[in-house]
Amino acid sequence: MGYKAGIGNETAVVGLGENVTLIITAQVNSTFAYNLTRQLRAAGLMEEGGTAGITNFDYWAFVPTRTILEMCNETEEKYRIILVKASDPKPSEQVAKDIEAQFEKYSISILVPSSFMRQVDRVLNLLQIFLMTVASVSLLVAGIGIMNVMTVSVMERTEKLAC
Repeated sequence: MGYKAGIGNETAVVGLGENVTLIITAQVNSTFAYNLTRQLRAAGLMEEGGTAGITNFDYWAFVPTRTILEMCNETEEKYRIILVKASDPKPSEQVAKDIEAQFEKYSISILVPSSFMRQVDRVLNLLQIFLMTVASVSLLVAGIGIMNVMTVSVMERTEKLAC
């Protein structure tokens, strides 16, 4: 059992306790770029979980924030994204509200999968209402057409019988 890590088409399986070379290359602005290399040791392996929601964590390596800060010669932690995975999806909206309350002085966006599901459900409900409306109008037109044909048939027969 190991952890897959790679760049492009190259993938390596990393075992527990093995050394891995972490290379960070990033252009911060026109005058400053990171180009850092560091040897790290695999301290733990996550169980393979497959694709879950927004991203697939099977091919991710998690590095402690302090290690990255040391590599970048930074002293202050600055986060761009925080991923929270709830073990039970039922309280996820409450967890999102709690996180929002914790960071209320910052401008943050929280994405909760259940809100995506509700949005898809609303769209599907609107589609269902639209299709039901089209089907109802079609049945009404068909009923009027059948009634018209029957009325004309009865009128023609009564004319023939009256003669």
